[in-house]
Amino acid sequence: MTFFLSAMDPRAKVKGSRDGLGAQGVWAAAGRPLIGNLTTVTSSLRGFTTLLVGLRLAAQTAADDAADSAANAFLVWEQMVGYARHVVHEHRGFFGYQRVAARTAAAKADGGRVRLSAHSGEQILGNQRTDGLLGNYTAPARVSGLVRPGFPVRLTPEAAAFVDDVYMPRLAQAWGREARDLVRALGQDSVSFDVRPNQRLAAVASLFDAGLGAAEARFYQRHLVQGGPSDPTSGRQVRFAAILGARLAESEQLSQAVIAQLAADADEGGWGT
Repeated sequence: MTFFLSAMDPRAKVKGSRDGLGAQGVWAAAGRPLIGNLTTVTSSLRGFTTLLVGLRLAAQTAADDAADSAANAFLVWEQMVGYARHVVHEHRGFFGYQRVAARTAAAKADGGRVRLSAHSGEQILGNQRTDGLLGNYTAPARVSGLVRPGFPVRLTPEAAAFVDDVYMPRLAQAWGREARDLVRALGQDSVSFDVRPNQRLAAVASLFDAGLGAAEARFYQRHLVQGGPSDPTSGRQVRFAAILGARLAESEQLSQAVIAQLAADADEGGWGT
């Protein structure tokens, strides 16, 4: 067999900077048949938590036909979560971290408050609506059975009930029954948010405490790890999750050796036949 090397087909070249290593083609060919709901960007479980709670709150700030109003409310919620995670938990791995950190430092030196709004000057990304959670996590959440088809973007009944049972009581401790004060704040054109230690900041941050409760673990296992009720991989994702979970229980690092073990596990399970 003879091999030839030639110039790269311009149609196959990586365009832009979002996939600088050219991994998207590999993912589409090898990863997508195994993992049907997630993307190379949706690597944060707490990103999904922010999305679910934000969509539930935003839906209560506007009528069904007021999609822009609900989207603006979500952007304010995403900003609020970023400040709470940064200040209380010192988290770094979320969209908009750099602006959040810089504005928090400036606020602490000048009254302790930051301005939240959907206006470009307060957004935590260059275009928060497209580059943040709404733009990157909504479609995977829909495939996972968390978001209803169509627009405006709304949670499925199961996801809404989960948010109401698990997260709303935590928010209600500081934001009033059913988090009504929070819903009211998100519906405003802008919000002055105190990033100094206080109960409302702590209530938002409590959604992102380390570890998962039993109800959270079961819910995310079904919808994210196993692909949700409409698993597009026809069961391959569930099988892959089983062997991956077993190996990661032995080693937290996904190394070449672990990948080789996964391949051997798959062969033993009859995947190669």
